[in-house]
Amino acid sequence: VGRGKMQYILPLAIGGGGGLLLSLLIYGPQGAFYIPDIAIHSHWVYPFLMLMGASTGIVGGFFVSLNTWIYEQMQTRHFPVLARTLLGGVLLAGLAIFFPFVLGVGYFPIYLELFAPLGIATLLVMFAAKFLASTVTLAFALGGGVWTLCLILGAQYGAIMNQLFVWLLPDAGSNVELFIIMGMAGLITSILGAPITAILFVIEHNGDFTVVFATLLMVVCAAQIVSHFFFDSFYSETLMRDQIMGWGGHKQMKRQKLACAHLVEPVTTIDGRTKISDAIKKLDKNDEQAVLFITDSHDGRFIGVLGWHEIFRYDNDETTLCQDIMGIKRIALQQDELEQIWDVMDSNLDPALPVLDGEGKLVGCIKRNKILQAIKEQVAQEVKAS
Repeated sequence: VGRGKMQYILPLAIGGGGGLLLSLLIYGPQGAFYIPDIAIHSHWVYPFLMLMGASTGIVGGFFVSLNTWIYEQMQTRHFPVLARTLLGGVLLAGLAIFFPFVLGVGYFPIYLELFAPLGIATLLVMFAAKFLASTVTLAFALGGGVWTLCLILGAQYGAIMNQLFVWLLPDAGSNVELFIIMGMAGLITSILGAPITAILFVIEHNGDFTVVFATLLMVVCAAQIVSHFFFDSFYSETLMRDQIMGWGGHKQMKRQKLACAHLVEPVTTIDGRTKISDAIKKLDKNDEQAVLFITDSHDGRFIGVLGWHEIFRYDNDETTLCQDIMGIKRIALQQDELEQIWDVMDSNLDPALPVLDGEGKLVGCIKRNKILQAIKEQVAQEVKAS
């Protein structure tokens, strides 16, 4: 919500709420599928679920990255929309001839995995076929939902993990219901980027504390893998494709690091208890710096900025102090985190960003135009090197 636009989010909220209300009125409280009661029978389940969480993070991150890569390749090569749709339809139809269950978003495969003893070879084939079909559908922009995809792929992956668990620890016994719902939660986390939703999903189906605790462990592992080794969730990538999210987005922010310690410039500071009349004189003489950086009179910490914008907004007299009307600077750079400046640039439009040391004291500033020039030079070097 913070990064998207309300005109896109509000219809989703209205549509989701309306859909829920109609579903309750017409079909009642019964869910689309039923998961039996879940219980944890062995303490070995916890470490295994942590490994499973990491693996679902890899699977989900790879799925999103593969979809994004295919889509970007077609966009870069200016692949015609009609040709892209035809090619995607042919590939999907070819898969459906041999594996008809990949079509649609029916819950029949989930029922099979819950209540029918499927072998691991069958499960692997079902998972691979659905994975490929979903990749074709989404990467070629043929349409289709992602939520149910996470449920079906997660159920199949969970059933595979259950077979692996039984093979490694035969004395622990099978617990297919647990692993299926955990697989769903893992892919909801890694593909949709919705770990809290995944936890609530498990709580709605089973409120047992041990199961919820196991879900927390798995979801944290999945989220950490995605955040460290991959980039965005499927929805974030889609929003950036449609330019709904701000320029750059998370993908560029996490990929880019910029060496910019040499860009830090000295700044003109002024004590917060200085009279505004004196600050105006100082600001008027300083043509190169559009703002004054305000420091605390007691410990010298950076506390805000003062520019012509703040001065014109207020009625000032001889008793007005700089700290009375200064603008509060919510975003500042830490001296030891300058390489992550892209994170701050994406959410801040100020012409100059303050740089603080570990004690919160001002060491200088970095101007936006200098950052953009450094980015331009770095990109040019990378293009030349490639």
